[in-house]
Amino acid sequence: MPVDYSGRASLALALTSTKLVTSRLRRYFVGIFPDSSERRMQWDEKASVEEILETFKDFHPSVLKALAMADGRQLRDRDPLDSLVKDNFALIGDAGHAMGPHQGQGACQALEDAEALRVVLKGAKSDEVHARLQVFNELRSERVAQVVRNTRAAAPDSSSTHVKSANDFSNYYWSYQLTQEAVRVMNEHGHGLQLVDDASAELIVT
Repeated sequence: MPVDYSGRASLALALTSTKLVTSRLRRYFVGIFPDSSERRMQWDEKASVEEILETFKDFHPSVLKALAMADGRQLRDRDPLDSLVKDNFALIGDAGHAMGPHQGQGACQALEDAEALRVVLKGAKSDEVHARLQVFNELRSERVAQVVRNTRAAAPDSSSTHVKSANDFSNYYWSYQLTQEAVRVMNEHGHGLQLVDDASAELIVT
């Protein structure tokens, strides 16, 4: 009899951590399931191993063996926000665009957020912060929303036998020139920003 997975899935990840001349391969095993509990509003609250095993009890024994070693940390997927900015506050990283692990883009997008803030706030006076953050929002809101949508599209489900990889969206991720785009939008909004590339010491021209 076929198993009704009801939105549940397991995902294995292999990541290489490199330090100087040594590297270590780390393997992560993720259990994904719908959660309507109050835990979803508390970032530091964990699911118990017992709950995880009960949720996946009809999965293959090898999956249960891996999940038995879980520490219950949460990975959250949230709908994209209409705006990442309110007044003089900006949300970045998981606070602004939590997403699943299927594309490995969570930390990448947090780094893009940080670079965007570096550019748009460069030389800003206190009375300019609000306007500069509107530029940040223009740069980031739609892009991170699209990454969330890409990540959801890459998630395995019972109706598809094809699991998309990061390569399916590689141009969107890896060909994006964030710093140049940020300088262009800043100048478009009349902020007259000039920025020197740290690596080449050349002026960034858009």
